Amino acid sequence: VNTETYNARDEIALVESATVGWTRFFYSALETKERELLLAPTKSSEKKTEKEERIILVSEAEYAANLVAAVKFARDHSTQNSRFRWRVFPIPSSTMEGEGGVPVSTG
Repeated sequence: VNTETYNARDEIALVESATVGWTRFFYSALETKERELLLAPTKSSEKKTEKEERIILVSEAEYAANLVAAVKFARDHSTQNSRFRWRVFPIPSSTMEGEGGVPVSTG
């Protein structure tokens, strides 16, 4: 980062809700990563006929709108892109002993 020209305000976006902000960030981050992967050079001997699997991990307790965005991205980009197959998997939560011995979810 060039500290002479960097302005932290360039990193801020005002949107109408947290859901909209999260969704925009999510799509932007994944599309940027996918573009980097597509542009990365591959050896002709490494070209495969089957798709490379890419995984998006979500919490079991994920906010519903975020989960919808992840599943939609995976579905749309798996059909549009011949090189990658995107999948969404939950990170399982576990339980721990809470106050008074009552089990509490970590999710």
